[in-house]
Amino acid sequence: MLALAVGTTTAVVGLAAPASAAPVDDAGGSLAWGIKSSLRNYVGTQLAAIAGTIGTPGMGGGAAPIGTRIVPFGGASFDPASTSASGGAAAPETKAYLFPVAGGDVTDEDNLTIDFDGGVQYWFPSHVFDIRFSDLALVIDDGVAEIRGDISVAIPVNWDGVAAGTGWTAPAADVADDVAIATVDAAAVTIDGDAVSVSATGVKFTAAAAEAFTVPAGALGPDPVNLYNAGDAIDDFTVTATLAEETSEPVFEPAISVDKSLINANGDTITITGSGFDPTLLGNGAPVSNLPAGFYVVVGSFADQWKISEGVASTVGGVATRPNVVQKWALPEPPLNSTPALSGSSYTRLNADGSFQVSIAIPGFDPASLVNGTANFGIYTYPAGTRTGAGTSWTLTPADWAARAPFETYTPLTIGTAVDGTQTITAEVVHSAGGELTWTIPDNDPVALGSFVNHGAYLESTGEINPVTVTDTRSYQANAWSLTGRLGDFSGGGSTIDGKYLGWAPKVTSAGAGATAGAAIASGWVSGNGLKGGGSLGAAADGHIGGSGSLGADLTLQVPVETPAGSYSATLTLTLLG
Repeated sequence: MLALAVGTTTAVVGLAAPASAAPVDDAGGSLAWGIKSSLRNYVGTQLAAIAGTIGTPGMGGGAAPIGTRIVPFGGASFDPASTSASGGAAAPETKAYLFPVAGGDVTDEDNLTIDFDGGVQYWFPSHVFDIRFSDLALVIDDGVAEIRGDISVAIPVNWDGVAAGTGWTAPAADVADDVAIATVDAAAVTIDGDAVSVSATGVKFTAAAAEAFTVPAGALGPDPVNLYNAGDAIDDFTVTATLAEETSEPVFEPAISVDKSLINANGDTITITGSGFDPTLLGNGAPVSNLPAGFYVVVGSFADQWKISEGVASTVGGVATRPNVVQKWALPEPPLNSTPALSGSSYTRLNADGSFQVSIAIPGFDPASLVNGTANFGIYTYPAGTRTGAGTSWTLTPADWAARAPFETYTPLTIGTAVDGTQTITAEVVHSAGGELTWTIPDNDPVALGSFVNHGAYLESTGEINPVTVTDTRSYQANAWSLTGRLGDFSGGGSTIDGKYLGWAPKVTSAGAGATAGAAIASGWVSGNGLKGGGSLGAAADGHIGGSGSLGADLTLQVPVETPAGSYSATLTLTLLG
């Protein structure tokens, strides 16, 4: 068998970021966390451990309430569902905390950020320290979870100089802003509709947190003291949150299309389709005073300067004073539905998405009767209900016209006169004694696969090749042919992807030339070499009827989740044998 042709087509794979992140609703949900139970129990069970005015629970000096305190602030509160430490008047202050959700975004279970309001302060004057945690956030990046936030620690450097009731001045606090406070061994994330929940276990202080708790030399002794160390176990936590509905102001960009651009002056009918017209613009005057007014759609010829937004006056008669061929009014709800008189042939519906379609019957006319002859003939649109002439009480401001001017549009048409005629079509059928076998790819643009879907162990994307057309004009005997394909590796994106991960399912997209589809080849993600090992796209047996047929194939690419993001391409080599 003779290899008649070898060709290539390219498949481009974009490993872009996952689906866009959904915003987190800041109106509900919380982080339920006690931070470190031994710290809150140590401080909370010693409420009012020392008498007298000894400073401020803040970090700026000055008189303040006395006694040991744990103070949730900025919207944080004690968690009523948590368990207090046993014994002591301060038992309620040993409960864990609720930090309310402040926002964030969620892409999937392995990629999210949830921010929290408020913080908690441990004020222990008898032991002379002031510690705060605040501006907390749960961050999960590629499945790795951590709590980030601010830690502020103030401990005076002269311990021996502090005595009960004598007062003290707190030093400047050592503040660690937006640091990783805690690591997480396991975070179980569930996204069910708009509800998000996280349960974290194996929570430990980080090195950055441990450093914030390093007491300098001279405070508790001649040497620095580490109150906590990296890896120290702290409290597990849970998070509940909801996803907010994404809302955005619609952007209206008007566009007009028409089914024909050559208009017969003896009479014609055209269909005009509009899109991007703002259905909320208010109008003034009957029948739509202070209601959305819609837009006039006019086929005709206007003067060179015709836009009201550019200072051309519009009288009470409105468009009727402008020579034109025919006018329609694209009118939205509610005026169109609330006024029966508006349901006639002069009106068409402007849909809520800003689109409309109207069929206009244009009567015969003399082109010379138009205001500028044929010079400015076409389709005009402009906002209705914008009168500025005598008898109106509503004057549009520059800001009003800034919102309306984009909807003053002009789409040119050409006037012609049609002449009917006939055309003879002939066909000659010739059977070639020899004939040939050829193939083409009519659309050989690069094949772009779709967005990847995360299936846990792998990412999957699908698409289809550009159809291949095989033409066989050989005699009916000994005219078998086959078309095969083989894929190389993907390159680009700073890495490579093994070609075995691509599979295909051939199909006949246009019958002819005896074409039958080849067998499907699965992705080699689990086993096998996928399309890298080659496979049949299609074939035809001896004795098939001549002609042309087209073959295509659905593609499935499955790649490891750790594949670096980027654009990758591979070459699919097709070989036709006959």
